[in-house]
Amino acid sequence: MLKNKKKIYPLYFVLPALIIYFIFFILPSLSGMFYAFTDWNSRSIHTYQFVGIENFKKIFSDPNLKLALWNTFFFAVVTVVLKNVVGLALALLASNNSMLSGGYMRGIFYLPNFLNMVIIGVMFTAILYPTGPLNALLSVFGIQGMDWLNNRKVAMGSVCLVEVWRTAGFHMIIYLAALKSIPADYFEAAKVDGAGYFQRLRHIILPLITQGITINLIFAIINGLKVFDQVYILTNGGPGNATQVVSTMIYKMFGNGLWGVGTAYNLVLTVLILLICIGVIVLLKRKEVDYN
Repeated sequence: MLKNKKKIYPLYFVLPALIIYFIFFILPSLSGMFYAFTDWNSRSIHTYQFVGIENFKKIFSDPNLKLALWNTFFFAVVTVVLKNVVGLALALLASNNSMLSGGYMRGIFYLPNFLNMVIIGVMFTAILYPTGPLNALLSVFGIQGMDWLNNRKVAMGSVCLVEVWRTAGFHMIIYLAALKSIPADYFEAAKVDGAGYFQRLRHIILPLITQGITINLIFAIINGLKVFDQVYILTNGGPGNATQVVSTMIYKMFGNGLWGVGTAYNLVLTVLILLICIGVIVLLKRKEVDYN
């Protein structure tokens, strides 16, 4: 009896968090799945009807969906790659360079992650304005500037770079933790064998921080595919629909009172993120190296 109580006792600490998680995440998610198959809208809040897959037919026949999916995947791929490359580069610099290894420098790199996206949006709207600081700097070097957020060719790329600037420090911290977990004996043995820096990077560092890479990729993929506030604040999906993404389409559906269709959009996006993340986890788990 006493042994059973000891086994159950730790659950008392977990139970409040589980209850909160169930009420504020599981229940809304399940209700969202239900409403995705109804005609729930602002005109019939309490009289919605089950319509089967009609909402999903509307979604996949929407001419704007193809562009929104393309922009979403473009944003996700570009930011996933750049966040991890820049984050890893900063982590390697911070772990090998005494000037960058101090807490102050790490704090500076991580600081943008603390800033509210509205503040970042206002700041970069001014920076990327045609008469803003960026174009003024480029003119010094004889480079012709442009309207970075209102040019269809570069608007999405500009949003991607703002997101990389904002979150690269977060990924740096995870990579730093992974680098600190590598036993120093490995590097000492490699130096004795005459291995150069890039050889150590390829054969020691990258294989042994696979867990950190997996975590960073999952975070970056999820944030990339569900992108909303970055696009909404900087471009609002414009110019035209050049930066329209799936989440901004969901927002517009809810704004137009088409709650059932908006929920169906959200369900499609959730399933898409889930499938991609599961695939990435399975792929990278096979490559993880256990050095304990």
